[in-house]
Amino acid sequence: MFFFIFFSELLKGLFFLIVLQVELMLLSLGEDVFNEVMNTKEAKTCEACKQPFKADLRAERQQRYCPMLECQRERRRRSQRLRRAAKSSLRKQNSEILAGGNKFSQLQSASRRFEAPMISEDPLIVGLIAMLCGTDNPDHLRTTMRSLKERGQTIMKERSDWAAKHSTSNASK
Repeated sequence: MFFFIFFSELLKGLFFLIVLQVELMLLSLGEDVFNEVMNTKEAKTCEACKQPFKADLRAERQQRYCPMLECQRERRRRSQRLRRAAKSSLRKQNSEILAGGNKFSQLQSASRRFEAPMISEDPLIVGLIAMLCGTDNPDHLRTTMRSLKERGQTIMKERSDWAAKHSTSNASK
């Protein structure tokens, strides 16, 4: 296995050297011959140095910079600037959201006001629910208390409906 990996890497290196030798040979024939060969329809113009180059076959459509070290550095510089600009605009949007500049934060604050009385109920009830749930996490307790409260309201409504139904049936007898 190691031999095959070593052999494939050796072939890649030899291929690169052959391509480099052909380019050097074209340059030695003269800049006109080199430009003529490089200006075929496969040749692209580097966005950094504005020189023609042949794109790597694996990334032919996407490659916009030649393999020169300075051009690759410029490519990385530009992409980093774009990433940082996108990050700063995202931070700006997040700060606007947190500052309350939109309806989303207003809705959040309204829901917090609704939940506030729920957690400030009798400490005995809160402790009992925490013991039954097996957690002290306030978010989990809020959701559990909310669902228990809704369930209790449903039971109380059904009970009052049942009582109202039976009290009218008893009164008619």
